[in-house]
Amino acid sequence: MTEPLRFAFSIRSPYAWIAAQRIVPRVHPDVPVEWVPLFPLPTFPNFGDLLPTKVRYIIEDLIRLAKFYDLPLGRPPAAEPDWAVPHAAFVAADEQGCGPAFVRALMDARWSRGEDVAGETALRRAAEASGADAAFVLAASADPARRDALTRAIQTRYDDEGIFGVPMFVLPDGARFWGHDRMAWALEHGFVRAAES
Repeated sequence: MTEPLRFAFSIRSPYAWIAAQRIVPRVHPDVPVEWVPLFPLPTFPNFGDLLPTKVRYIIEDLIRLAKFYDLPLGRPPAAEPDWAVPHAAFVAADEQGCGPAFVRALMDARWSRGEDVAGETALRRAAEASGADAAFVLAASADPARRDALTRAIQTRYDDEGIFGVPMFVLPDGARFWGHDRMAWALEHGFVRAAES
């Protein structure tokens, strides 16, 4: 079996949303993809509020990219949720073999429809859309022990594996490709489609 390609993502990131919808599906079908959740922790050096000029740029850039990829773009809630909640829900859905479908549904809820993805309604709908057990997913999202374990895993990936941002492909040999443009570059240069040759 081919070693998995790791895809570091965050439900928080519009760039990870675009990558999940338009780049990850281009991975060769013989290459398994392991979805790796990541969200910023207070211990990360770059944690904090974004500069207003950077926020304006991201909005402009996101509008361009959504139009280019023909993705419906909504306005997400202004308030940031506790990101451990939806990512812990993903882990629970992934344990049932529904992780990628669950997170795509949840990303669409945030970025296309502007929903609160840490709220019960969005989590339940994403679970149902992906075929996951909604009760199990909701219970996992509310479990402090699960959220703490996820936070520790993210810190370990950051410290030991250099997984510091999203979207990121991590190849079996450890090579990393960070950013929407780099992921597409990796695909075009055969790093992921090697199974075709």
